[in-house]
Amino acid sequence: APALKEQQCLHSPKTCQSFRKSHLQRAKVSLWTEMDADFTASLASAIPLFTQSYDRKDYVYHPDSGEKLSKEGIQTLKQTQKAWKNQSPDVQIIISDGLNARALMDEGHLLPFLKRLQETLTEANYLISKPLLIRHGRVRAGYACGEILFGDSSDPKEIKSVIHIIGERPG
Repeated sequence: APALKEQQCLHSPKTCQSFRKSHLQRAKVSLWTEMDADFTASLASAIPLFTQSYDRKDYVYHPDSGEKLSKEGIQTLKQTQKAWKNQSPDVQIIISDGLNARALMDEGHLLPFLKRLQETLTEANYLISKPLLIRHGRVRAGYACGEILFGDSSDPKEIKSVIHIIGERPG
């Protein structure tokens, strides 16, 4: 079979080249953008967690560091679980910056979605916990949270859920 060709641009070659260059630049900016203080402050009720990534560069260059929670993060989750006593939530919402924190931070993205999600779950009588906010977090960091919080359930009929909202790369 012939190799797939790059999608044809409907504009002039100069316009197409300019568009591709602009798109690539926005993708690079998104990849290196960190969650800022104003954004994390807007999620004041969230429990902050960190992965084993030292910084954004470590997170991008060493993907496995963003998949594993820091020792402090694991301890925070264990304390959170202990504080629930016998009243563990049905749903745990996790927010991670992923490869594109801007996808969360841009106005009209995460905050209205999160508000409506929490309202909908509450109206449906689901008990939800404070959200977790993971800096430099990948998908597997969310799996680790779920395992720590809900993995030792002794009741096979007990159903618990994790909703992991993660910033994804553009393109």
